[in-house]
Amino acid sequence: MKITIFKKMLMGFGAMLLLTCLVGGAGFYGLSGVKGPTQRTFHNNIELRKQVKKIEHSLFEARRLEKNFLLNGDESYVGQVAEQIARIKKEAWGLWALRIGLDREEENKASTQFISAFADEYHKGFLSVADKIKEKGHGVGGLTDLRRSARRLENAVRETGQKQILIDLLMIRRTEKNYLLYKEIDAIGRLQTLITFFKTDVDRAPLSVSSKAEIKRRADDYGKLFMRIVVLDAGIERLRGVYTDAALGIEERIKQINAMEEEWTKGTLAETDRIFEQSSRWILAFLALSLGVGGGLAFFLSRGLSRPVKGLAEAALRIAGGDLTRTIWEKKGNDEVGQLNRFAGPTRSLKSPRIKSGSTRKIWRRWSKNGRRSFWRRKRNSGSDTSYPP
Repeated sequence: MKITIFKKMLMGFGAMLLLTCLVGGAGFYGLSGVKGPTQRTFHNNIELRKQVKKIEHSLFEARRLEKNFLLNGDESYVGQVAEQIARIKKEAWGLWALRIGLDREEENKASTQFISAFADEYHKGFLSVADKIKEKGHGVGGLTDLRRSARRLENAVRETGQKQILIDLLMIRRTEKNYLLYKEIDAIGRLQTLITFFKTDVDRAPLSVSSKAEIKRRADDYGKLFMRIVVLDAGIERLRGVYTDAALGIEERIKQINAMEEEWTKGTLAETDRIFEQSSRWILAFLALSLGVGGGLAFFLSRGLSRPVKGLAEAALRIAGGDLTRTIWEKKGNDEVGQLNRFAGPTRSLKSPRIKSGSTRKIWRRWSKNGRRSFWRRKRNSGSDTSYPP
């Protein structure tokens, strides 16, 4: 099979291309192994952040509506709080659905159940508080009855015309308002003490026995209603503490989910870095191999081409100068360089005995113009036949 220079160069470039493809394939394989986990990591992280933000927003709205209800007593806020609690539970289960089939699935399911349980506890506690507030405001023994009792007591005192008793009653009402507005715990004891002083001043006042008994009875009724309000407030605060703790539990669990997700993300990124580093080592190894093999191929190919051509060039210069004793290095092969080296045959013929016998006409025609002139000068100087060949 004849292998030409073009084919040799084509094979050399083909080997280089093959090694380059191996390097690129190794890099692509390493990067493809990183692409999938990295995309899943960022996608899940983004979706999880969205779900967590939704839970936080729903919880914030529930707390805001709760405070509006406590301030205004509008029962429409109760239904709105229930809607926000339902959203929290729905978004919590959506949070778990994002991690199905991934790492820590059971742990995330437990967190979802934890958030749902706290949401139910929060809702239950808030409804209990709403019932207590309704009872406090409009139920039997609530604020409405307290205010009605206070007006009846105030009317009875005003009818007596006793200034000291009226002053005592005004101090009692002011202490009552301080408690209802600011929830001053000390106001409870002060109000009980003021009621005692009030009843003492009633006994000292120049009033009939029946009037004194009626005023003191109404003062006792007022004191009982006030203490009932205090008991209701204590129950409300206790229940508020329960569902407030539930809300804080939801917030704490959200923080734990964020911390777990951050840890999982860091682990995934560390694995990605490891794969990148491994891929880089493989690429560098293939690149070094490619450079080595390519450099070797280039060296041997250039050597195989340059040596015979260089030898031919030197021999041609010597022959042109008339030196026929130079032996040309003959390269064996079927390529263009091998064919060119067949010029060594005529060179050997120039040194054969036929030169001495003057039979040079056949070989002479193969020489160049410079070679003919050089041979002519040699013949003339040696005294041989000086006739120019036709």
